[in-house]
Amino acid sequence: MTVARLGIDVDGVLADFGGAFRRVIEHTFPGRIPAQYIPDTWDWPNKFLTKKEVGTAWRVFNSKWNAWLYLRALPGVAELAQGMGGHDVWAITSRAQTQGMTAQAQTEEWLRQCQVDIPVITVPDSNQKAALVQAMELDGMLDDKGDTIVQIDGLHPALTRVKGLLLSQPWNAGVKVKRRVASVKEFFNAF
Repeated sequence: MTVARLGIDVDGVLADFGGAFRRVIEHTFPGRIPAQYIPDTWDWPNKFLTKKEVGTAWRVFNSKWNAWLYLRALPGVAELAQGMGGHDVWAITSRAQTQGMTAQAQTEEWLRQCQVDIPVITVPDSNQKAALVQAMELDGMLDDKGDTIVQIDGLHPALTRVKGLLLSQPWNAGVKVKRRVASVKEFFNAF
């Protein structure tokens, strides 16, 4: 078996940032989002909130002490903790700074609490992930943000071997990409 070098996003793949952000919105703007609403785009649409209100919700989230430590784990965490198929894996995420520990330290601690011990790389902007995975010479990257996978798919094949895989979520159903998977386990099995 060949050992693959793989990157995996955190929010939307391992951690339920969407649920936490929804709670901030519901607290900040009560009654604005229908109870059963699940976003159908990666970022919260203007359907219920203005861009200014989404910015306000971000400021509220970022003002919380160690906000990244308190996210609910998604099923991908258990799949990751059960094994990585012998592959080398990095968590690659883009997170805003909150009060308390750095976003990097919070991510590392959150993963430790989830019984996952992998290196973490935080980038200031998710648009930098494609260049990072190319520079790291990764074989694959799993993300829930369609734009990231589209950027990875657009890298010149002579310069990189990385394959981007999109974790299917309601907010990326309309994104056209080359490869989708339904789980973290399926991602590992692809290599």
